[in-house]
Amino acid sequence: MMDGWFKLHRKIKDSSIFSDPEILRLWLLCLIKASYKSRSIIMNRDEIKLDPGQFVTGRKSLCKEYNDLIVPTKKVKETTLWSWVKKLEKWRMIDIKSTNKYSIISIVKWGEYQEVLTTERQLIDNGLATELQQNDTNKKEKKEKKGEEWGEDDIPYL
Repeated sequence: MMDGWFKLHRKIKDSSIFSDPEILRLWLLCLIKASYKSRSIIMNRDEIKLDPGQFVTGRKSLCKEYNDLIVPTKKVKETTLWSWVKKLEKWRMIDIKSTNKYSIISIVKWGEYQEVLTTERQLIDNGLATELQQNDTNKKEKKEKKGEEWGEDDIPYL
């Protein structure tokens, strides 16, 4: 199980995928499963190198994960789910590289949407937040010093 988070742009609400809750669930599962950094995994005694935005799966394992926690009457068949995966590929949301043992799925534009905080504006915002936090800490320390000098009962109400 991977920890952490991923970004989801608000414009997804305006896309066709948003109107189909089952395919939206599949898309979210793909985003959740995607690696956030380069790494290697072992599958069937083979080393597979994954780039950010990629994950390894098979039809059966993806179907099992998709149907996890879904009531039995709403479960989706493996063939139906894989046809939806192919639809995501047709819509150019994912790329699929299949072998006879597994598939490597890559999220198209992963880097664009999941970039690290490096833009100038974000760095400025981070700096401002740090400065405000430091000011709050300094004010708290001053109040504590006043409390020591005056005694707790002597601190005026502000």
